[in-house]
Amino acid sequence: MAKAAELAGFEGALLPTGPEPWVVAAALARETRRIRFLIAFQATWTLPAYAAQQAAILQNLSHGRLDWNIITGGNPVSQRANGDYLDHDRRYQRTGEFLDIIQGLWQNERFSYDGDIYQLENGALPPGLQQERKPGVYFSGFSDAALDVAARHADVYLNWAEPIDQLKPHIERVRELADKQGRTVRFGLRVDLFARETEEQAWADLRRQFDKLEGKGSLIAKNFTSGSDSVGAARQTAYHQNVDRFDDLILGPNLWAGFAKAKPGPPWAWWAATRTLPSAWQSTAMPVSPPSSWRATRTWKKPCASARKSCPWCSNAPSPRRRRYRPAPEPIRSPFMSHPLDTLWYTRCPVPTGLGIAVQKGWLQDSLGALGTQVQSLRESSDQAVRESHFDHSLRNSVRHGGSIPALWARAQGRETRLIGLSWADEVQLILTRADSGIHRIKDLKGRRFGLPDWAGAQIDFTRAQALRGLENALGLDGLQVGDLQLVNYRYGGTFSDPQVQTLADTPVSAQPSSGRNLELQGLLRGEVDAIFLKGASAARHAHEFGLRTLIDTGAHPDPLIRCNNGTPRTLTVDSHLLEQHLDVATGILGAVLRAEDWARHHPEDTRRYLARETNSSEYWTSAAYGEDAHLRLRTGLEEQAIDALQDFSAFLRRWRFIPQQVDVRQWIDRRPLDALLATPTALAG
Repeated sequence: MAKAAELAGFEGALLPTGPEPWVVAAALARETRRIRFLIAFQATWTLPAYAAQQAAILQNLSHGRLDWNIITGGNPVSQRANGDYLDHDRRYQRTGEFLDIIQGLWQNERFSYDGDIYQLENGALPPGLQQERKPGVYFSGFSDAALDVAARHADVYLNWAEPIDQLKPHIERVRELADKQGRTVRFGLRVDLFARETEEQAWADLRRQFDKLEGKGSLIAKNFTSGSDSVGAARQTAYHQNVDRFDDLILGPNLWAGFAKAKPGPPWAWWAATRTLPSAWQSTAMPVSPPSSWRATRTWKKPCASARKSCPWCSNAPSPRRRRYRPAPEPIRSPFMSHPLDTLWYTRCPVPTGLGIAVQKGWLQDSLGALGTQVQSLRESSDQAVRESHFDHSLRNSVRHGGSIPALWARAQGRETRLIGLSWADEVQLILTRADSGIHRIKDLKGRRFGLPDWAGAQIDFTRAQALRGLENALGLDGLQVGDLQLVNYRYGGTFSDPQVQTLADTPVSAQPSSGRNLELQGLLRGEVDAIFLKGASAARHAHEFGLRTLIDTGAHPDPLIRCNNGTPRTLTVDSHLLEQHLDVATGILGAVLRAEDWARHHPEDTRRYLARETNSSEYWTSAAYGEDAHLRLRTGLEEQAIDALQDFSAFLRRWRFIPQQVDVRQWIDRRPLDALLATPTALAG
């Protein structure tokens, strides 16, 4: 089932408390490559230091695919059956201390803790495992004690389905509490799955099952919550006891909240893209309905906690052993058929690229329009799963031009992508300290504190990787290693694809709203750390505005391997399907890029303006970061120096466990588009 879910595009699976989720996750990790595992876990099961070790090892084995659904426990009767006699608020206090220790162990080489429930002296993760990604924390709870823990530790806060106007005030309260902690929390929605061949059949069967519940639903709910001290369960019970009509439980298209009348509690589910939910919920929800391409050959739902004879959903459910899902077959196309591509999805980073100029000039649109193909920016999509393809390149018929870390990560994860070009536009890469720090040279950093970003919720934390690369290269020039410094992590909430990019005034120019946060820079200014890494136009501007001292600019070093980082070189990649089925489109993309770069070489002032728009910066800071000759640095090709540098960078990412395996860059390359253009130079004329 996990393999089928992965094939169908599901992002992850919630593994319930039984059967034992750690064992199940370890077994499934061997059989899958991409799907994530959300382990349901209670703090009472083990000590936090041991749980951290278990998680770090499983992250290593699964290449970072583990997250936690932290359960505090809502029924004292069931808790006492497991030997847990703490009351409601003390259970949440224990959970908070448990997560304090987990975070401390992950952020420090040695960590001590003195709490009311847990004490730890000089604890540490096993050598080499601290580099693994700390599991994201999925959390729920409506009491004040629960919200305190959520604000401090939750990466995703989960809600039960209820009318959105009732839920919005609670969501805003969680956001406000998290903001006071300097954190951003994402929100998920727990929903149940009821699958049939068609929507009409599903609604009809669901209504028939609901009619059989007359007089039973409230009894089941009452039995489930009897003796419970859960504020959330009481809220759900109150909501469902006041709603008796089937239609009153319909919250939106294909979203029904009545399952809890027969089966209270959270669902057991897969999660997929938010496009399957009504639009009103998409900003807060994580739906679990399967993609439309799935067809159920047998319908099955996990038995609820109630007696099977009293629950119509469970009593009629076939055995899980007989459950089979298969993706709907794609239409078969003859290899002799000629069919134009309808839509190309494009994306580029907010950095100097030929693709960015080609889009602004309209040349990409014109080039592919002649082939019958329209172009669309995936970062402007309202669907976060589509926007996330900027990092994991999961969207078919798409092109990406930008930083190499996400491209290498996607390839190492097994994405079928091909590299058709490399561009190298040097930029400032600064190791910065305060003017009053007493630090004047790189060698002075030994034993000092270095601030690093930590995007725990992102698939690939390219900001952390590029900072470590810049730091390692700088230290190596003075005979030092990263281990000679104290690393201080600054946790960011959410993901890089959370904000939707907006097109400005009906032009091809796009802008992404900025949160204005740079936590490690704030830490440097407050004196919490002694040095940080910044690059690009924002680095040049911040260094000037705050009077920071530049210890080194590795972006100006004569050795290209020292300059090699996320942006040097940048990768131009397409998915293999696009290349094999629409080679003319892939060639047209590269042709538009090369045309834009050739134009830039003859228009320095116009290019500076275009690059300022691309980087969301001013022309002054664009020149300061990328050079007065930035118009001459936009050269996309497949030069040996760039290939060798990218191979070296792949080795760095593997050594630091950012990618599960090294990428063979030469095998990744497909030269057909570039060779075709070089053979017909007139194709580049503009």
